[in-house]
Amino acid sequence: MTFDSIEEFVKKYESISIYGAGELGKFLLEVLLDQKIRVETFIISDDQPLDNPILWDIPVVKFSHWQQSDRSLKRGVLVAVSALYQPSVIETLDGHGVHDYLLVECDSLHESMRRIHPVKPEEFLATMHPVSREFGIERGLPLDRVYIERFLREAARDFLDVENILEVGSDTYSRKFFHDSANRIRYDILRHEKGMDLTDTATLLPERYDVFICTQVFNFIYDVRAAIRGAYYLLKPGGVLLATVQGCVGQVSRTDMKLYGDYWRFTDLGIGKLIGDVFGDAQVKVYPYGNVLAATAFVQGLALEDLADASLLDPVESEYAINIGVIATKRKML
Repeated sequence: MTFDSIEEFVKKYESISIYGAGELGKFLLEVLLDQKIRVETFIISDDQPLDNPILWDIPVVKFSHWQQSDRSLKRGVLVAVSALYQPSVIETLDGHGVHDYLLVECDSLHESMRRIHPVKPEEFLATMHPVSREFGIERGLPLDRVYIERFLREAARDFLDVENILEVGSDTYSRKFFHDSANRIRYDILRHEKGMDLTDTATLLPERYDVFICTQVFNFIYDVRAAIRGAYYLLKPGGVLLATVQGCVGQVSRTDMKLYGDYWRFTDLGIGKLIGDVFGDAQVKVYPYGNVLAATAFVQGLALEDLADASLLDPVESEYAINIGVIATKRKML
């Protein structure tokens, strides 16, 4: 789908709403505003909290309220939610007889954002405004995620007999890098909002998991030593922690700081020693990712799709690490 298809869609309707008031919804609004396309409302699902009734001067309403509002207008809905929530949103719309909607594909949205805000390297030292203040997520694949996925892809090759995997926040990486054609693996999710806390072992299952995927988490936990002990606690003897942290380069995440706190940046030496204090130095391997070009691009908020050649990310200079990957193995019982 291209932006042309969105333009053709909106021409059919007197009123346009965006289903999704998260990052994708906001990025879509920016694209539409650039094209002078008016949006009436943001729609969120009924089970979501209505934290902000107004967003960028656009009302935010729950689906049931939107459905009961003025139906005399011919209304179209642009669905801009992540792949995780798309099935439930589509089920809601179809189940209530709403068929005038278009699912906005991320690739099309990213392409539009890159067109609206092109990269101008000649301005990097002449402006206080980066290309993106959202790590480039609205433009494509953020550079730190390029390295996170590279680390997990390479690490997963060494683990064949895995039965139980835990991942923080979702099971996206677990399923992507630990394929289960035989339906043997149990994928669990550590959800902080449900009371699971790495700094409190009373909320964790002891010695349960073969692999614990913990990407970009330790930066946001003040008592990081307790969190590492929690990671050790939930692994089986012989189990493996696959962790990534942000290195010494990159912006502060204001969104995460507001929600959880954004406390730390690490060097490869520092995170290696912190985890080694719990797992044992001999049980820990550390992998820095990044170089001066990648660091400059990351600070500016460029995405992978902004780079002329992805291989520019390959050389490693630990002094400019964007990400650091850690493989830590829990000792087996003698």
